[in-house]
Amino acid sequence: DARTQENLKRSFEASRAAWIFPQCYTRDWFKSLPLVQSFTDWGLPEMCMTAAADAAQLTITLDQRPQFVRPANQPGTWWLDDAVLIEQPKLTVRFDDLLRPRIQDGVFVFARPTNMHLGFCLDRSNNYCSMPYPREEAERLDRFALRGQRAVLLLGVCHTRPLGKVQVAVEGGALTSADGGRLPLTEVEYLPGFLGSQRSHLLRAHTGPVELTSEQGMPYFVLNFLVPREAKPGRYAGNVQLLADGKPLRSIPATLRVQELTMPILRDVSIGPILQTDPLNDETLRVCQKTGFTGVNVGRGIFKFTTGSDGKKHVDVEDLGKRLEWIKSYGITAAVTLWSDADLGPQWGGGRLIKAVNQNKEDFLAEVKRVEQYVQKHPEWPRLIWMTWDEPQPNGSFGPRGHGRPCEKMGWVTEAVPNALTTVDAGFWVWEKILPYYSLPNLDEPADFVGPEVYEYTRKQGKAFGFAGSKNDLDERVRYQVGMMLIASGATNFQYWHLTVRGMLADRVQGKLLRSISMVAKGEGIDDLRVHRVLQDAMKEADKSGDAKRLAAAREARAYLKKIHSVWNADHTHDESLPYLGLAADWGYDRFYQDWQEQMARYAAACKGVKWIE
Repeated sequence: DARTQENLKRSFEASRAAWIFPQCYTRDWFKSLPLVQSFTDWGLPEMCMTAAADAAQLTITLDQRPQFVRPANQPGTWWLDDAVLIEQPKLTVRFDDLLRPRIQDGVFVFARPTNMHLGFCLDRSNNYCSMPYPREEAERLDRFALRGQRAVLLLGVCHTRPLGKVQVAVEGGALTSADGGRLPLTEVEYLPGFLGSQRSHLLRAHTGPVELTSEQGMPYFVLNFLVPREAKPGRYAGNVQLLADGKPLRSIPATLRVQELTMPILRDVSIGPILQTDPLNDETLRVCQKTGFTGVNVGRGIFKFTTGSDGKKHVDVEDLGKRLEWIKSYGITAAVTLWSDADLGPQWGGGRLIKAVNQNKEDFLAEVKRVEQYVQKHPEWPRLIWMTWDEPQPNGSFGPRGHGRPCEKMGWVTEAVPNALTTVDAGFWVWEKILPYYSLPNLDEPADFVGPEVYEYTRKQGKAFGFAGSKNDLDERVRYQVGMMLIASGATNFQYWHLTVRGMLADRVQGKLLRSISMVAKGEGIDDLRVHRVLQDAMKEADKSGDAKRLAAAREARAYLKKIHSVWNADHTHDESLPYLGLAADWGYDRFYQDWQEQMARYAAACKGVKWIE
């Protein structure tokens, strides 16, 4: 609209002075590219600076701060190979002219990955919509799936005329195989999209017709197929129908190729949101389960306290066990992180447990020991992760009450139970000071201080680690963070802050919890991690098989992964989880993650010696 265009224009003017961030916080070398934080009116990132004058000056300031990942007296060498200034003509590219021949009847139906940057609607001054390309036309839908996987297909409908009451469904309600097998459509979710007056990134259940009465719009429909773990491998085919006022508008052939491979249940990698303001209830856990989360951070607390015969308060461990069983029933198989219960920092005056024992260290340690002894008798339950601090600072200051500085209090839990899992969300600037106290610390706000040097340093201290983070845009990073980033870095924990804060991951509308398109993409990222695990296990099986063909497949798979991780190595630029070499979309490869996931699955099938269903 006119207001958005005017705001975009002002934003472009303000962004003409671009920033160059040297990526050398943890590296012996770096290269820099301009970072221009604005978008074209087609919703694409601006990839160049606009000259403010005919002449420009480049100033280089050398001020490398000491870093704990390398010796303080290490000499440095600096040189400038070249600085390239390329004068570009001003061009106007009309994507809509390319699309016009394909939209003769006022409708263009297209398919794209859920992790694509579909648009932005959370900032009144910078709304935009990523319009479809002709190459994305949905002439057919096809994807592979593993048993136990929630396979999704994203269908977009770009319309330039009112369509009336629109519905998307699978003909007959299911895809079918040649031998009569059925794979029902589990659910369709509706996304209003980023074009028009009703912009939203939140999904609604598509249980009835959607009224598309505006002249222009671009909603999306997410088709969910939950493949049973006992499903028979094969090709399941059918037609996805787009109906307008009950009449067929499009019929699109769809195929789901179910492989003789099964998704693993992850118990050693925890991925989930922090429930800072959200209740831990069935509705919240259903949304977590649909996304595939394996962990959850209980912000409001989970402990129930009783008064014992000694007159002191104790954790009701039997009640805790029932709660862990209930949480596990929603697919949370890896970990439950205790925050409000376990907190020992000054920010909130301590957590529920330390307050229950009246700040007494001995009683706190005793309760930690009681709880861990009880829970560790049940390996089928998710593990507990004790989060005893949040965002400690070198000098202790940050916020009105301060976050405290690293201190021995951070080590109380492992003092009581040496093999307990303990965590803290900590920045790079305080990382080496908190490492002695925690067994599974999280790098907070993962940006340019998160790179291979930090991971290696942490492992050398005998520590596992994770990430605590978010993303500021509706782009592919939400998938990257929980899949590729965990795989390449070796991290075993990721907690997303927060479930509904800022409305990025999910939000409550009229009292109902709605997940966003980002949660769908995040679920596919978790699938990336699971398929990678399937491949790792299959390569180990092949190594033991003695079968020449399977051994060759394992060698080829390892070479493939090595090549992938020579680029995707969990090194990052000066932005939250932005890969050092950019996003796949920046290189014009929107389908990279889908292709990568399928290639890993193909190698897994070869390593196991089972037929791949084409």
